[in-house]
Amino acid sequence: SVQALTPLALGGGPTADRAAALVKQVADRLTERALRTGLSSMHPNDLDQLVSTAAQLGELAGKLDQSGRPDVRETQALARWLRGRAIAVIDETIAFEPGAQAGDVGAILEENGETVGARIARRIDWLEDLTNLRRRLEADGAELADAAASQKNLGLALQRLEEDVATLLDAGFRRSMAAVLSRARGNDIDAIVRGLESELAGLDALSARISSLFGQRSRLKDRVVGPRLGSLIATLVAGLDGGDRDGLRARVDELATTLERRDLGKAIAPEQWLGWSAEALVEAEAAVPVTLPSPGFAAYRALRGVEVRTPIAVTLREIAFRVERPAGDSAAEAGAALEGLMRKLPEPLRRSSAEADLSRVERAVALLEAWWATLSAEDRPLDDAQGRLRTIVDSRFLEVVLDEAALLRFALEARVIGETFPDHAERASRMRARVDELRGAVRAHVVALGKAAGDRAWDEVMKRT
Repeated sequence: SVQALTPLALGGGPTADRAAALVKQVADRLTERALRTGLSSMHPNDLDQLVSTAAQLGELAGKLDQSGRPDVRETQALARWLRGRAIAVIDETIAFEPGAQAGDVGAILEENGETVGARIARRIDWLEDLTNLRRRLEADGAELADAAASQKNLGLALQRLEEDVATLLDAGFRRSMAAVLSRARGNDIDAIVRGLESELAGLDALSARISSLFGQRSRLKDRVVGPRLGSLIATLVAGLDGGDRDGLRARVDELATTLERRDLGKAIAPEQWLGWSAEALVEAEAAVPVTLPSPGFAAYRALRGVEVRTPIAVTLREIAFRVERPAGDSAAEAGAALEGLMRKLPEPLRRSSAEADLSRVERAVALLEAWWATLSAEDRPLDDAQGRLRTIVDSRFLEVVLDEAALLRFALEARVIGETFPDHAERASRMRARVDELRGAVRAHVVALGKAAGDRAWDEVMKRT
């Protein structure tokens, strides 16, 4: 046996090396047997054997530590190696849903709360025993063959446990939510969450126990509550007036604050908030009148009167920074976080959002271009520069492009649209170029007329001298 070989491995002499090699061979066979058992069956008796095998390897490592002299590094290395092998057995076991049974699936259909509770307790009890044993082995000193793979197994075990427990709890949580919704208004999220306090407290207790097993925050409550509460919030956001950008943003902030206050801030993913908001914003885009007055001030006012002034891109950026704070303080980090979050939106939704924004800017700029064309194409000679300037001033075109800074506004909008929707940056850049071209044309024409009018007036002065 391994125990019989241990004194020989530690005793020195010609048989020590051979005995140490045999210890490793026996430990390898134990490990291989345990892994074969774990891969071929998840029957509780086999799980008992897996745990027993890991414990046996750990005990052997302990005996090596106790028997070896402190100055014998080989003994310490062998003990650490054995504990590492024991942890490998435990990690494999943990990754294969220890404690899970076929009856768990049937329990989902039965919706029996007592049965569900017992099944969840069994799963967590198994993991608790395994992780406690693993923690003791690691604390005593263990050499992990692949620490990254070990952590991956633990992460996978946490994810699968939470997914399975959330599925088992879903039926009961749905019943609780239905009962609360029968008493509270569907748009009063705060009242709904208050009505679920007992259920949320139970989820907190389970989450705390799971967190202690794995040493990281459990997302169990998010997994149970998120899908059900999320569908309700999605309906609320869909019913908001996307044309009221400030109102929509304020309502999203109010809903998110309510969830955060109840420790449910992570139950709704940031991309969900952003997606629901984008859908409401796109839906609100008003139809542009088919016919407008001939290009001029009245036509511009009529067009802008039916348009939503704030771009979808701007509102989405504000909502994005509300529901997911950038990890860093730099503008580059904030921009990268925003781009990553926007990429999580469905491509058709990104496309329709960008299309709505760019089309709105293009309509306004096209009207200004047509309006300016009528003002700058007069046949009157420069001798009548003052009259031509008077026509431009009286048209109120300069009020729009200078006093109201319309061209600056559209240039900035094109820029933020391109930054928010990188797939449409080229089109936004072309739009910006059109704005720059129009601004340059207006400036050159007005400056030329102003100079001509000034020269004409000076000529009159000279004639009188």
